[in-house]
Amino acid sequence: MDIIDILKTQLRQNLEIFQDLLTNINKEQLKTRRRPQKWSIHEHICHMAEVETATYDRFLTFKNVEYPVFQPFLQGTTRPEDHLINMKLKKAIRQYKDTRAKTLTLLNSFENQDWEKEATHPEYKICTPKILLRHLVMHDQFHLYRIEELWLTRDTYLTA
Repeated sequence: MDIIDILKTQLRQNLEIFQDLLTNINKEQLKTRRRPQKWSIHEHICHMAEVETATYDRFLTFKNVEYPVFQPFLQGTTRPEDHLINMKLKKAIRQYKDTRAKTLTLLNSFENQDWEKEATHPEYKICTPKILLRHLVMHDQFHLYRIEELWLTRDTYLTA
């Protein structure tokens, strides 16, 4: 199994982890900000949904454009601070799951030459579909960890 297959498998597995994690969290905990200026569980979930959609669009661009050019996706610079907390959670969860399925289908259609493309991105020195795929896997895992931390950790042990 090559690294692309491993990463695609991890994307599928991250979705299963996401679904399992959500079954354990009480609704009362979802919008609680446990630390000042830090996101709630709700905000992490909604952010994951938005990033999944943006990343799908980038993969689609890699598939269809010979020399892609991307702009940074900088949360908090183009939307009000309360944007994520005001999103509908059920809609965001559905968006994340549906878009992840579309992402995986799209990635399975990539040919060798698609994986070789390099995009221009002002934030990154190198931007390829493989790097974007690895980035998405790690982005999932980062936010899944934060969600679990907010759900389980006692206040005295929660990092600032």
